[in-house]
Amino acid sequence: MARTDLDREIGLTLRDLRLEKGMTQVDLAAHLNVSQGLVSMLEAGEVSLSLPRAENLATLFHTTAQDIFTGAVWEKPLVKQS
Repeated sequence: MARTDLDREIGLTLRDLRLEKGMTQVDLAAHLNVSQGLVSMLEAGEVSLSLPRAENLATLFHTTAQDIFTGAVWEKPLVKQS
């Protein structure tokens, strides 16, 4: 169960960003240097995203931590890389 609605919304944003980039949870876990289980829990909203991790993800997804936390990432075009 999600800790808060905000955690759930952030988790859905992370999942969608990951999928948009063509990454698996294992790929994202390797980038963050965490377990796949933690990525799964973040995406499910079972744990809160820390600011340092959000900043790391923002760099990976070419956005800002603020946009990840607010969902504003979808108001901007994503940069796709091969």
